Amino acid sequence: MGALEHGGVKMKKNEQALYELIDAAYPEHGNFEWIDAYNQILLKYAKALNDGESIEKVRVPMYIELYQLPYFRPMTLSPAGRALYGKLHQDCHDYDAKQLREKALAYGIIMAAGTWGASFGGN
Repeated sequence: MGALEHGGVKMKKNEQALYELIDAAYPEHGNFEWIDAYNQILLKYAKALNDGESIEKVRVPMYIELYQLPYFRPMTLSPAGRALYGKLHQDCHDYDAKQLREKALAYGIIMAAGTWGASFGGN
């Protein structure tokens, strides 16, 4: 095992494979604004898998969170980070566009509300 500690929870093959990709990619180093947030996302979802969360509840939210990082560019990652992001991208083809749009919709609504609220004197 790499930088992450794996607990005693028995994972299925797919969960174990994703956990190992996360483990290989953590921690990512670099001089990017988003690097700390990226590492926190990896840690969050590694812990979720370690706690027995199913891959269905991990891969799409993780993919969306990574994609929504400000200034995030997957090709600037280390080879292990690119392998992880590539696997998530490939796995998300299991979902149709409508499902992905619904999962990302809340992010857009929150961002729009914050932008418009600030424009009109909101908090």
